[in-house]
Amino acid sequence: MDPQSPAPADLLQELGNLLRAALTSTSTPQSASASPMALPASYVGEPAGCGGFLLQVSLYIEAQLQEFSTDCTKVAFLISLLSGRVLQWAKAIWDANSVMNNSYEAFTTQEVFGSSADEISVTD
Repeated sequence: MDPQSPAPADLLQELGNLLRAALTSTSTPQSASASPMALPASYVGEPAGCGGFLLQVSLYIEAQLQEFSTDCTKVAFLISLLSGRVLQWAKAIWDANSVMNNSYEAFTTQEVFGSSADEISVTD
């Protein structure tokens, strides 16, 4: 590796920073500024918070569809909100150029994100 080129972890962090900056820019399009959606909080991988985190990310993406035209941009946005061990997992997937990078559904249904919807009921 060239000593002048940034490390993969630095590139992933920069991607997250760029996405956050783009999404919180004061020069947002009119349709985006009309959205009442808050940027989801960072997720560290705690199973109890997984479902809520994924719901908030999905709602944010739905409210900002013009910003997320491909599954890859949705996955990149979700990764920008991760930290800790779950970010390490996502980095390995991203660096491997996995097919999950291009499928938001496949990425979010991985076991690392907790129970599947089939395993949880409203009465649980």
